[in-house]
Amino acid sequence: LFNWEGKPAILGFLGDVTERKLTEKALIESERRYRLLAENSADVIWTLDPNLRLTYISPSVTRMRGYSIEEAMQATVDEALTPGSAKIAFNAIRDLASEKENGEQESPTGQVLELEMRCKDGSTIWTETTISLIQTADGQPESILGVTRNITQRKRAEDDLIENEKRYRLLAENVTDVIWVTDMELKPTYVSPSISRLLGYSVEEALTGKLETVMPRSSLEKVNEAFAEVMALAE
Repeated sequence: LFNWEGKPAILGFLGDVTERKLTEKALIESERRYRLLAENSADVIWTLDPNLRLTYISPSVTRMRGYSIEEAMQATVDEALTPGSAKIAFNAIRDLASEKENGEQESPTGQVLELEMRCKDGSTIWTETTISLIQTADGQPESILGVTRNITQRKRAEDDLIENEKRYRLLAENVTDVIWVTDMELKPTYVSPSISRLLGYSVEEALTGKLETVMPRSSLEKVNEAFAEVMALAE
């Protein structure tokens, strides 16, 4: 390029890139905040690529499952989950992709799954895992975002409750005494089968009846008095 005198010259263009620089700065700040949140959360935050390989996992995986970040990143979905939970996870991921292909609206909270995960010491834990599909600007699946929370204690409490209820029912249905439960209006909500041997009523008849049909007035008054005393103690 030459100037009007025929001497060599350099041609340059100036453009305003302020908006682009501000966008880049905002993106960097957003990513910094996200990483700060992810790396300090008790929940494990992770992402999978379309081939279902981990591309990120937060440091809390070490506290939750005992693996280092490097070890956890190398594991496949099959290796991280028990067989039954891996099947649930694969089905959920397939459903997410299918919903997007069919143009269906994904739940704003994603899919919530209860999955059993393997720990480094050989034990397993129960987790509540939320998965969501992340798309590119043109709507193509880009990655899967997951948030995993340890709910082992809650699951154990639920299992203990189920087991206790099973034992209670087994006991109640095999004793000779009649075991019964009423609501706050003294309407029966449970009556053991021994009611048939003692009074001749079926369980269904006893549940649809009222106390006054099986008790004389004097006994019913005592029951009401006892109920009132119990309620007074509870207040």
